[in-house]
Amino acid sequence: MQVEQEAIGVDSGFPFWLTYRMRGRSEFAAPIFHFHDMHEIVIVHEGEGDFYIDNQRYAMKKGSVFAIAGNVLHRSAPDKSRPFLCSVVLFRPSIVKMLAADGDYDPLQPFYGDEGHRQWLTGEELSLCELTLVEMNGEWSGARVGCRHALVVLLHRLLLAINRRQTRQDEAAAPAPSRSAAWMDGILRYIDDHPLDERMTLDWLARQALVGPEHFSRTFRRVTGFTLPAYLCAKRMSRAKELLLHSDHSISYIADSCGFGSVSYFHHAFKKQAGITPALFRRISRTGEG
Repeated sequence: MQVEQEAIGVDSGFPFWLTYRMRGRSEFAAPIFHFHDMHEIVIVHEGEGDFYIDNQRYAMKKGSVFAIAGNVLHRSAPDKSRPFLCSVVLFRPSIVKMLAADGDYDPLQPFYGDEGHRQWLTGEELSLCELTLVEMNGEWSGARVGCRHALVVLLHRLLLAINRRQTRQDEAAAPAPSRSAAWMDGILRYIDDHPLDERMTLDWLARQALVGPEHFSRTFRRVTGFTLPAYLCAKRMSRAKELLLHSDHSISYIADSCGFGSVSYFHHAFKKQAGITPALFRRISRTGEG
C-alpha cells in the first residue's frame, strides 16, 4: 500500500479550501494515510471515530479540534455506528500573514508541534467556532465583494479560538492501549527515532516486539494502514520534503540523509509519489509557480 499525496485544486493566488459539515465514510475499512502541503484544521460537530497524526492515535468526538501542519501524514477512521460529522479548513500560511501580527501572538502556533495539535472545545466554544464556520461557508460559497478578505478574517478568528483554548491533558489522553497496541507504539517510536537504521527488516522488528513476523505484519498494517516497507518509505519521503522546503541542502545530500541510497532512486521514488521531481517540488513550493 502507498501513502497518498492529496491534490487540492486551490487558486494559487488564494490558497484556501473549506469542506463544511462532511460525514465520515465508514464503508472504508482501512483508510489510507495522506498528506498535502496545506495546513489543516478539523473540527468535529458530532459522532465518533479515530484520528491519526503520524503515529499518534486520538479519539474523535464532539468538540475535538485538530491542527495538522503541511506534509504531515494523517488519516481519520469514522466509527461504524456513529460516524463523525466534521468541517475541514485547509490553507497555506501565506494567507494568514495578510493581517498584521499582534506583538508576540503567532496565530500558527498550534501547527508547530511535531505531531500536530489536538484539544477539546467546551459547548460554548464549539458553538462560537460553528458560527464562524457558518459565516465562512457563506463567504466561500458566494462571490460577494471582499469575500477573500472576509475568509482571512474568519480564519484568524478560528485560529484565535484554538490558540486561546488551553489543552486539557486529562480529556485528550487516548484510551489505555491493548497489549498489541502497546508493543506497536514502541515500534513506531523506534522507527521515528531511528529512521535510517538498516536493521529495520520485518524479521528484526518482529524479534524486538517478541512476536512472529506474520503477526507483526498483520498488526502493523491494521494499526497504521501501511505495509512496513510503505511506511518506512513514507516517513523518509516526508522528511525529504521537509528538507526540500526548509533547507538549502543539495538533492544528493537529502537523498543520502533520508536513506534513499542514491540520487537516481530518490528521484524515481519522489516522482512516483509526488508526480514531480524533487527540484521542481522545491521551486514550486518556494516561488508559488505552477
